[in-house]
Amino acid sequence: MKVCFWGTRMDLLSGHARPAFELADQLIRLGHQVRIVTTRLSSAEDARHEALLERQPHLAAIQVERRFRSLSEMVLRLPSTRRYLADQFAWADLIHGFSLPSLSLVSSLVAFRVPLLLSLSSLPPLGLSESARPSPTARLLLANHLGQLLGAAIVRRSWNRFDRIICWTEYLMREAIRQGVEPGRVHHLPIGLDLTRFVSTPPRSGIGPPTFLWLGWASPLRGVEMLVRAFLRAQARMPGARLVLADRGPNSGATARLHASTMRRLQAGIRRAGIHASIEWSGFDANISSLLNACDVVVLPFPVAAGYSHPPLTLLEAMAHGKPVIATRIGSLPEYVEHGKEGLLVEPANELELEEALIQLATIDRAEMGRRARGRAARLPSWETIAERTVTVYEQALAAPAGPRSS
Repeated sequence: MKVCFWGTRMDLLSGHARPAFELADQLIRLGHQVRIVTTRLSSAEDARHEALLERQPHLAAIQVERRFRSLSEMVLRLPSTRRYLADQFAWADLIHGFSLPSLSLVSSLVAFRVPLLLSLSSLPPLGLSESARPSPTARLLLANHLGQLLGAAIVRRSWNRFDRIICWTEYLMREAIRQGVEPGRVHHLPIGLDLTRFVSTPPRSGIGPPTFLWLGWASPLRGVEMLVRAFLRAQARMPGARLVLADRGPNSGATARLHASTMRRLQAGIRRAGIHASIEWSGFDANISSLLNACDVVVLPFPVAAGYSHPPLTLLEAMAHGKPVIATRIGSLPEYVEHGKEGLLVEPANELELEEALIQLATIDRAEMGRRARGRAARLPSWETIAERTVTVYEQALAAPAGPRSS
């Protein structure tokens, strides 16, 4: 079988793209042919991607085509885009996309004559049900997200263009069906995690002042400002605790301004509090194990359920390293973290509850939570199993009558 993967900014660090490379590798091992067609990476993203490829050279054998800089360039160069995509997609028996907004746009530009499948890893800010957007304040956080630029109308019209939709979590499966997709076209296939790529160290002591770790890019969609405020207030009740902020920088040129403004607010707030020694800034490179092995608790206080992958890759990586997680009770997060077992769950945008969660994990023995987190990660399906189940979905799509695939 010849399969063409499509998605924007496909690299080994992004939550929506890393699983695509792992899946492509296993499909190739099963005897199928896979080609990834995507947009170019920034210089920083490319450097991180190449660093990860050096550690996992088997993934470097996957064919990757990067012609356009961005979706915007593809729209501006529409005739060239259509010819290029038609040539790339004509080779394949089916198309498998890894981004709802970008696959929606592409499916409106090119007439597909083969089955079109989507791996649904996240939801765009526009068109979400109210249950996924907890408050007017949270909705305002989405104003600068790139999904806004694609237009709600394109995404809404695209759901029924897909012959099959593979959902990485039960939460995403419910959302797809809520959007009107026939349940028979929706499949729940959880993603896996290659545990061999991590460097494990002996577990840290579960008692004593903890080092909290936040990972991501500084944005209101990642809850980092709320975390810093909660940590500053909690300081008096957890002496010796530290917070490491591992910021990987903006994920595109379009988000650089939002990232810069968030960083200015964070740094100004830390300066005013005068506790620089308790908060440390760190880079976010390919060697995530060094960060995770040096912390005691990972904090992921997402305020909304949109704008990131489900499940967040950082969540799975933290659990694989045996770290308790403080996360928000939103989206797919409760599917992986049961409150009081693998970590703690707090309500989104609730700073006081987040503050209490920090204090709680600073004053109890965290060892058992860490063991449960590691055990939960170990129960994730293998990529070999995921690839076999994905092939079954492919075969069903190829055998089904063709549905409408163009706008």
